[in-house]
Amino acid sequence: MSSEVQVIDAQRAEVARVNTQTGEVVDTRDFGGYAGVATVALSQEQAAHLAEQLPDEAHDILPTGEVYVSQVHYRRLLNKVFGPGGWALVPRSAFAMQGNTITREYALVGPGGRFISEAIGESEYQPNNARMSYASACEACKSNALTRCCKDLGIASECWDKRFCEKWIDAHAVKVWRQSSTKPQWRRKDATPWFDEKGGATEQKAAAAGDATTATKCPHCGSANIGTAKDGAAFCRNCSKGI
Repeated sequence: MSSEVQVIDAQRAEVARVNTQTGEVVDTRDFGGYAGVATVALSQEQAAHLAEQLPDEAHDILPTGEVYVSQVHYRRLLNKVFGPGGWALVPRSAFAMQGNTITREYALVGPGGRFISEAIGESEYQPNNARMSYASACEACKSNALTRCCKDLGIASECWDKRFCEKWIDAHAVKVWRQSSTKPQWRRKDATPWFDEKGGATEQKAAAAGDATTATKCPHCGSANIGTAKDGAAFCRNCSKGI
């Protein structure tokens, strides 16, 4: 397939313009997409809900090690703050495909039809994957755009906080080896093990070094987040002390 961006859907969504003086939604087809920008008024309770750190149970980890929150938690929080139907994710462009990646731009619109934020969503589409249809890939693209739009509202902002992620991984995640992968992968400690899981990556590394206890747990702070310096010496990534 050509590397050029291919248009999948030629339709472009239109959004109503908002009269920022009266709050009235004016139905027009020439809307540029920024009506009512920075005019969404929130109560202290609504603002607090958007800014609050989500519970540990809401967080998950990708096999590559990035902490994230599933799209369902973003939608539940938006419904809690604005009410069902009080917000919308509006397409701002057609679907496009570059290689196997589907993209589309969306705008998050709040009460009164006011613009909040915009982002481009993306998802991978593999035509040979019988478990994922084109429609499912497009839905994943939409959900990806939603999580990106919600960054401007501060939802799940802790996922971009390095210190939070390090502590969460230390407490709730484990790195394991799989038969189908040449690199260790992450999962939640309380998640069902992978079907081809061979054991913890840290434990196997420690056993090979002949000192499993020292290599898997810091004697200073008890953290299992152990690293290796350029000179081969082990150190704790949590408290930065040598082991």
